[in-house]
Amino acid sequence: MSSPGNESGNETNGGNETGDNGSSSDPAGPTVQVYCHCDREPILVGPTGQTLYMFEQDTQGEGASACYDDCAENWPPLTVDEEPTVGEDVAAEVTTFEREDGSMQVAANGWPLYYFARDQALGDVEGQGLNDVWWVLDPDGASIRSDLGSHSHGGDVPESPSENADVAMVSDDGHHFDPHLVWIEPGGTVTWTLESGSHTTTAYSADVEKPQRIPDDADGWDSGILQEEGDTFEHTFDVEGVYDYFCQPHEGMGMVGSVIVGEPDPHEQPGLELPQEDLPDGAREMLEQLNQAANEALGHTHE
Repeated sequence: MSSPGNESGNETNGGNETGDNGSSSDPAGPTVQVYCHCDREPILVGPTGQTLYMFEQDTQGEGASACYDDCAENWPPLTVDEEPTVGEDVAAEVTTFEREDGSMQVAANGWPLYYFARDQALGDVEGQGLNDVWWVLDPDGASIRSDLGSHSHGGDVPESPSENADVAMVSDDGHHFDPHLVWIEPGGTVTWTLESGSHTTTAYSADVEKPQRIPDDADGWDSGILQEEGDTFEHTFDVEGVYDYFCQPHEGMGMVGSVIVGEPDPHEQPGLELPQEDLPDGAREMLEQLNQAANEALGHTHE
């Protein structure tokens, strides 16, 4: 591909600027960020985690779009009112240009960026390869031509509680907790270790102005931002129950985890309720997967 030319409008380099908002009340992340598919290639997504695409009928670096009218209804452009921000894993140069209606469309590596109307959940790539002209992009802003398939972050279901548990906080090809779900005995301790990136482990509770997704009589926690590789945070769980938690900068990307403590009654757990409507889409999707895994671990199904 040729190098992108200079485009009109605001411009920001996607190298090191994170654009992450540490506020737990903000459901959106940077304008352009990287989504972790874990077992396949990471891709560029918008501020709420919806997949972004490039269109081969556009000209890279031209600062113009070939998608209007019916095309734009099916492939809405990513637009901004202010200068776009970028996630820490985005290597592409992120710029803007003016569309015919005066709105400012975002481009990565010179390619105008679009959503696909049929993508609903975090990680959907229904538009990939459509008509051989629509493609997702990698963190460098280059098109990916492979079949991405589908992926679930649910992970393996623990078979029994352990005395303690360790969880890694990772930003190797996205942002996630590893493992997403742990099961410990009452009085056990979970230790989170920062392997890469900058993250928090924060309980879903009213203490951080979030819906209560931990037992009502249990203490919440908030590690604050961990930034140095090897930093750790520990929390001891004395009350049986299901505890949901999240990373404040990356909640909208689905960086959410769960801790099962003991063998609680699944019917009495705030952490097993349907995800609240005011949570970011990425977090809600991940919580649904974790609910299913936790119910399976506790032998509670709805068959």
